[in-house]
Amino acid sequence: MVLGCLPMHCSPDSAPDIGVAREKDFSILDGTPMMRRPRANKYRRSLTRYYTKSERDFFDDSSFPQPKPLQVLDACDPWSDYSALRTPDFHNEGSRRLRHNALVVNGGTISYRERMVGEEAFHADEKIRSSSFFVGSPRLRRWKVARNELFKAKYFDRPVAREDLVEEFHMHKADKELLAILQSEDFDKFREEWEFKDMAIKGEHWMRLSLWLIANSPELALKFLYITCQGEKRPLHVMVCECLLFLRNYPDLLSTWTWEGKTFADILAACLDPEHWPIVYASQKGIRFFIMGADDEQVLRAWKLVHERQVYTSAETYLAYAARFTKMKNVDLALAALDHVRQIGQVGLEMTSQPVKSHGCLLLLLDSVEDGPNGRNFRILPKLLEMGMRPDLEMMDLILRNCYRTGDEELGRDMLNHMQSQGYPLTTYTYVTLLSDATRRLDRYEIDRLRDEIDMEGEDIRTNKFVQSKLFHAYFCLNVKDQANRPSDIDNRHAFRTLLKMYNEMYDIVPLKKLGIVPQYYQPPTTERTTVRTSPDAVPLFLMIASYLRCNKHVSVTAHVYERFIELLEKEDPVISSLARTDHTWHEFMHAWRNDVRGLRPSIRLVDTMQRLSNEGSVSPNKPHFRPKPTVYIWTTLISAFLWNKEPRAAEHVIEMMKKSKFKFNQIFWTTLIDGYARNKDILKVAETIRAMESDGYEMDAFCIKALRHIQDPERLWEAVEELDKETDEQVDRTTFESLTKKSRLDEIQDDQGDPDWLLDQGLQRLKAKQA
Repeated sequence: MVLGCLPMHCSPDSAPDIGVAREKDFSILDGTPMMRRPRANKYRRSLTRYYTKSERDFFDDSSFPQPKPLQVLDACDPWSDYSALRTPDFHNEGSRRLRHNALVVNGGTISYRERMVGEEAFHADEKIRSSSFFVGSPRLRRWKVARNELFKAKYFDRPVAREDLVEEFHMHKADKELLAILQSEDFDKFREEWEFKDMAIKGEHWMRLSLWLIANSPELALKFLYITCQGEKRPLHVMVCECLLFLRNYPDLLSTWTWEGKTFADILAACLDPEHWPIVYASQKGIRFFIMGADDEQVLRAWKLVHERQVYTSAETYLAYAARFTKMKNVDLALAALDHVRQIGQVGLEMTSQPVKSHGCLLLLLDSVEDGPNGRNFRILPKLLEMGMRPDLEMMDLILRNCYRTGDEELGRDMLNHMQSQGYPLTTYTYVTLLSDATRRLDRYEIDRLRDEIDMEGEDIRTNKFVQSKLFHAYFCLNVKDQANRPSDIDNRHAFRTLLKMYNEMYDIVPLKKLGIVPQYYQPPTTERTTVRTSPDAVPLFLMIASYLRCNKHVSVTAHVYERFIELLEKEDPVISSLARTDHTWHEFMHAWRNDVRGLRPSIRLVDTMQRLSNEGSVSPNKPHFRPKPTVYIWTTLISAFLWNKEPRAAEHVIEMMKKSKFKFNQIFWTTLIDGYARNKDILKVAETIRAMESDGYEMDAFCIKALRHIQDPERLWEAVEELDKETDEQVDRTTFESLTKKSRLDEIQDDQGDPDWLLDQGLQRLKAKQA
């Protein structure tokens, strides 16, 4: 399952409503409009057509339509029609037939992949290769063998097994002289020495220096690669790729390395510039490394050049493009990359193969509903089915998730009924989807029903950490977060004990004792359903802290838990430290202090402590000991606390600090300001904030409108907004007038005739019209 893609709180995004007038609905698979009832049966009939023979245990697939036919196109040039690509009697002096060591299926037969390359592309390839250090094929092969021996020694943390393979590339006296210059960090001198060398000598130096540097000094190796890839004559593309791939043995280096303002992505862009990729055959591993590590702009540029120049691209590399475009949320290009994989037809990477399906599943996470000529339908799913991809259990779970994300509960139930009718089992991902939808709607009855159903499932589902985390989140939202709408018989004491009981069934109680949430003598009760209690991860631990603080609203209670939290962080407690990787727990402490003036000073100290403990910039966010700096949400909560407690000057000071730190303000920031100023009845500040928010590219949403309810005289607010608009227009016109007047005076000095400038006349006319 793709459970690793779930966010921390597993709450699905609410999609816009599909519509109020529901005379027609959309078909999930083919976009065919259909009547409102009976809808579930029609979904079953349309879905049944799109499964493979391997799934005949579920239903008969005799009514499948044939997949989209395989076009005889070279995947490297989708705009050219190589209709005779595999025709034996094809003869054309203007093209060259190339065969690659990759098996493909075409017309039901398996053969090596072949493609046609035009003479222009072939000569361009020769030109690219002629600009490289030529070391000869035997010499290159021996260099790669030596590199592989060093790689295995580094990877397995052992001495080199075959010294005889590496001995040929031990450094000479001249190499050591160049290395000494590099180690002295006199890079200008090294450039001069390097450019002075003959091309053949450069190749020999480069082979020996590169192997020593990647094995002994990876940081210096990156600088060496950058410098030697700057001139007209460059190292062979495949050798640069092998060196960069070797440096994957230093993952921390790749994520944190900087030099003269350059990052590792900049090094990739310079050393593996797509302009210098060979056309006939390029190192696919190196290109995939570039695709996953370069900046978005460089990846898009590479995609364009590859197709313009007919650069050889394997199916595996197109899957890397699909993964990167999915990460960039560029749906169209991700679909195009998957379609190239389909066109190649490589054995083991067919559209029904598991690797390709996995990329399709990741792409389905971005699926949405759009209007089409035949009604509303999903954007991505029909195109994947058209390519020949066949849904399996994993894809059906994602389709179910997307159905619920539309906001149409009945559509989700229809899909769930279809899955069950076809024999698909309910998985952990299915239950997480159902719980997420019920939590979004705060449907207590459905959450209770799902909990009872989960309790009757096997241990693999009942004890799954994602299901348990989602259940925690569901009851947290019902009983703690939504206190205004919870039943009268559930008070704060009952709400906390409900979550504590769920926690005791799964997790170790020691972290809660360390934080002071439960006393040291507390012993959790055991039942017949109690399993081996494990150490809690971040989600249930965070929810227990949040529940305790929200159900015990007192400054001293929050301060006590916070002091224990900081103490355990400084001791690097492995369980508690997982909470500090994000700003969620920090924000919860500030939220508990917000409504009490005595909580202002502790809130300020919290922000200072968060800055002091931060290692952002030196540690990758993926590392367990990562500590972020105060985020825009933390600063916004501090502003909210000041405004809530009638301290607008302190709030203004925080805003100025955020501006100096170049924070990018978001919708929550602007809504918080509007709400705070509206509570303080500062109409002018509300009007100024609305104007600033609109200038920043944000619009008034439902939360902003709700915040304005604190203003007793809304007419005065809109009058203030209009006054600000008028002042802004007058200021713009005054600036225009002064600028044009100055230009006119300069023109008079340069032109004896002194004719008035027509732009000045227009500016004066506009200013007169505004003043009137």
